[in-house]
Amino acid sequence: MSLEKILVIQLNRMGDCFQTLPLLKRLKEEKPGASLTLLCVDAFVQIFGRLDYIDRIVGLPYPVFQALKQERNCAVGELAPELMENYDSVINLTSNETGAFISRGVSGENRSGFYSGPPQIRLKGDWAKYLFASQKCRRLNLFNLVEIQMGMAGVPLKPFPFRAPVSLDEMRRARSLLDDEGYAAKGRLVALQLGASKLHRAWPVESFSSLADSLLENRSMEILLLGSTAEKELAAAFLSRVSHPVIDLVGKTRMADLPGLLKSCDLLVSNDTGSIHVAAAVGTRALGIYFSTAYFAETAPFGEGHVVLQAEMPCCPCHTEDMCEEVRCRDVIGADTVRKAVDMILDGKSDMDLNDPRLCAYRSSFLSNGTLAYTPILSQIIPARHPAALVWHAAWCAALGIRYDAEYLRQLLAKPDSAPRSLAIIDDILKETAELGDKYSSAAALARLAIVELTGPGGAGKTTSDTGSRLNSMDGQITSSAPDPIKYYHILEIADIDYDDPVKAVKQLYRAYSKLGIMISAMTSSLEFLRRSVL
Repeated sequence: MSLEKILVIQLNRMGDCFQTLPLLKRLKEEKPGASLTLLCVDAFVQIFGRLDYIDRIVGLPYPVFQALKQERNCAVGELAPELMENYDSVINLTSNETGAFISRGVSGENRSGFYSGPPQIRLKGDWAKYLFASQKCRRLNLFNLVEIQMGMAGVPLKPFPFRAPVSLDEMRRARSLLDDEGYAAKGRLVALQLGASKLHRAWPVESFSSLADSLLENRSMEILLLGSTAEKELAAAFLSRVSHPVIDLVGKTRMADLPGLLKSCDLLVSNDTGSIHVAAAVGTRALGIYFSTAYFAETAPFGEGHVVLQAEMPCCPCHTEDMCEEVRCRDVIGADTVRKAVDMILDGKSDMDLNDPRLCAYRSSFLSNGTLAYTPILSQIIPARHPAALVWHAAWCAALGIRYDAEYLRQLLAKPDSAPRSLAIIDDILKETAELGDKYSSAAALARLAIVELTGPGGAGKTTSDTGSRLNSMDGQITSSAPDPIKYYHILEIADIDYDDPVKAVKQLYRAYSKLGIMISAMTSSLEFLRRSVL
């Protein structure tokens, strides 16, 4: 029996790389005898090279990666000899045309992920299609990116307290860096990450400095400032405002130093950027500040005990193309609120005084079905969109083959003050899925009739104009009437149809409509059960 060979393509930024670590470990656990090859940008080889569950790492030189963004006129095998091999599975986690180009060019029996880009986006696998569809209705998604990646790799979800290893040498190096900048080891060490890969997702420097001064009034606490050389200007602005001494390591560390430094901390306060995922990976609690295009359900730190403050204005989260210049949602997260959240985490409390409908604090925990939940803390005003997101989460769990945690959903949806609204949401979605299920049944029946007309005796290799017209009409009815989470998934599923071959096209349509009908049926059944739970 030949050894199963798996290629994972991860060509994204540092934070994405750390978010991929749980998948790689789970993949090796599920398939211990498989050979796992990872393709990444060479700058991040040091992140993955420390892990014994990756059999082989292929580093793509950064200049080559940048050139591929502009022009892709070479054979994939020219990039690295390992890409000339045959793989049983190719899992592309890079959602851009460079990743798609490599995924298409590598020989693989099974594929998952982004396969071709604009103008016709093609995706392999149900979870990859869910990921892209969810970006059109982000407020209704509650799957963490780590979970979606596991789904793309075919890895079953389960409660997973992942920890990336940190060596003794790395801890010694971290302590040396801290000592050189005046670390007194006199109490709790709180790290602050001022910057972000996109500055519209960066909390104001003056807010960070106010937070630091407030925390440093407690003489048993020290503040560590983290950041790259590119963030030295932010650090200078911070240092000009803060009234107490801090440990400034901005621009003074390597990427390889981050795990040891964050492992040395009691807490990281950070924007949605790479450091927050490093902290989660090494087991350090994180407090995330999320607003603008950042959305906690997608990219909050993976693991238990983390807290995220999420702006809950009606326009949050937004996409880059429709964000406002003022980033108004950033202003709803004040330094006093963040201080309360820090105290809650460090003091081991379960609640904090926060009663602002424009803002919500969420804490992470694993549910019995293996999914990670970020739940509003006890005294919160539940955001208006959250019940609908919970109901859709239950529906998608069923469609994607996951058992949802009924007791968890019941506790949130069946509260006296929220049950009537929850029931109304469930009933509305049930009505939509029931109608959609009928449409998919009719569409599948029409596609089957078209197959008979094309391939049966006297079929003459074409459908009647009536059947073809009715098929087109039915697809239009589905896309115009389906609720957004299903509509965008439907569009991506139908994008796989090869219309150049009429016989092949109608057979593919029949399979697509049948599959989507089964998914809708699973959603309907799960929501009917959920309705009984809420009642």
